[in-house]
Amino acid sequence: MPVNERLLELASRCEQATGPDRELDIAIAEKVLGWGKWPKGPAPKVTASLDAAMTLVPEDGRIELKSEFSDGPDTPLEWWAALAPGYMQQRVRTEGRTAALALCAAALKARASTAEE
Repeated sequence: MPVNERLLELASRCEQATGPDRELDIAIAEKVLGWGKWPKGPAPKVTASLDAAMTLVPEDGRIELKSEFSDGPDTPLEWWAALAPGYMQQRVRTEGRTAALALCAAALKARASTAEE
């Protein structure tokens, strides 16, 4: 599978996740952060921590994070992340159940837009 398709697949998994996911953390760490088969430590918890998710954002990225509060107990809180790195022509917008998941999805989509096949 080409790199950009793999990154988009990981972004989609972030958007669909209902909370932190260690399997997804590991897949992202392997694909994006170069975390290999014999890592020196555990994969960063990018789907659980906003600070860890920031490590996926390109250095010159501009981030906008917003949330929509639920209308009632049966409506989940949703987060939106928009990322506009300096090297991108278009802004990437995603959503997720948590701020970290939304930011992960946006960063992965931004990377996919510039990844070589």
